[in-house]
Amino acid sequence: MEVGSWGTLFATVLFSAILVSVVILVTERFGKVWAPILIVCFLSGMSIVFDYGGARQTELTLFNTTLFFACGPMMWPVIALGQDYLNEFYGKKIALNYTFGIFLAKVGVALATIWIIFFLPVPVSNEALGETAHTFNSIMAGAPRINISSIVAAIASFATNVYIFSKLKEITKGKHLWLRNIAASLIALTVDSILFFFGSFAFVLPWGVIWNNVFSYLLICVVTIVIDLAFLYIMVHIKRKGLFGIHSRVGEKLTIQTMASEEVEKETRTAAVV
Repeated sequence: MEVGSWGTLFATVLFSAILVSVVILVTERFGKVWAPILIVCFLSGMSIVFDYGGARQTELTLFNTTLFFACGPMMWPVIALGQDYLNEFYGKKIALNYTFGIFLAKVGVALATIWIIFFLPVPVSNEALGETAHTFNSIMAGAPRINISSIVAAIASFATNVYIFSKLKEITKGKHLWLRNIAASLIALTVDSILFFFGSFAFVLPWGVIWNNVFSYLLICVVTIVIDLAFLYIMVHIKRKGLFGIHSRVGEKLTIQTMASEEVEKETRTAAVV
């Protein structure tokens, strides 16, 4: 059971990291200048899936101890991989806008979920559909609270991550990627875990189970940070060498204004040819 549990833990983290990594590679290769916007859209969507997954618990035997894990948050730390990637290659402003994008997505989902549960009537003319609707409402009743807790935790942790990552990058003059990645991720994910789990499950789950979830989450974070760091160094190599048609476009100049100017330039060249 011990071996199987460790395998499940690593497989879950690895699956999540591969998913994010593949999306980043594909968007960099084919999205070109639009890559950061596409990455933000993907990560925002995944963050919502991970939030809902927080209502489902699992257990794994690690260190000869049975630990409870909230399923969604087992995959959540890889979201930090995406933010660190945007911060490293596209700058602080885009990383902060990513945080704002996730905030808007979570608020929208929380409000929509509340409307579906409390304002749309349950079918009464069809018993089977009525039971299905009641089951759905019962399962999803905790979703708005989870969403709200996730919003608070995400804003606090991502803002912390961006600030520490950017500050250390400035202090080290762009060197020691490993230092800013590990320090920023550990502090930010610790903030995230405490705010999310206590905000979502206080007075719902036993306090011991909540602290268990916090510890389990931080254990996953350590594994994720190792994968995160390896991926960032691989991407540094890929961009420096221009592998797979992916080139470095470093800096905060990659904004909507820059994108718009490129479109204007392209149209001007086309008109000149005609």
